[in-house]
Amino acid sequence: MILHIAFDEFVKVKSIKFVAFNGGVDPESNPSKVHLFVNRENLGFEDCDDVDPTQTLHLTAEDLKEGAPPINLKYVLFQRVTSVTIFIEDNQGGEITALGGLELYGRPLLNTNMANLKKKPEG
Repeated sequence: MILHIAFDEFVKVKSIKFVAFNGGVDPESNPSKVHLFVNRENLGFEDCDDVDPTQTLHLTAEDLKEGAPPINLKYVLFQRVTSVTIFIEDNQGGEITALGGLELYGRPLLNTNMANLKKKPEG
């Protein structure tokens, strides 16, 4: 499964949370190995094998519970993000992969428009 999320401006992404589909009724369909790619457009299944991921996550059943805390990402790698591509490479052994929810935590990167700055009058 590949998911691509694009942002309108630069963001800092701090953490990510995955939630099991249907409350984890079918645990074999839960994702187990996930690759995250930052600022990569149009990645297909073949491309994901050829490009090094920004970060790889190995999820457990505990990570996918509704009340589980988000997973912190490597801070320096997620500072100027315009898009995140999520490639779920493997699940817990099922025929299909299912995901019940996905949350990204972060904030916009505030840009300073130098044209709007005015010289402070002296005096």
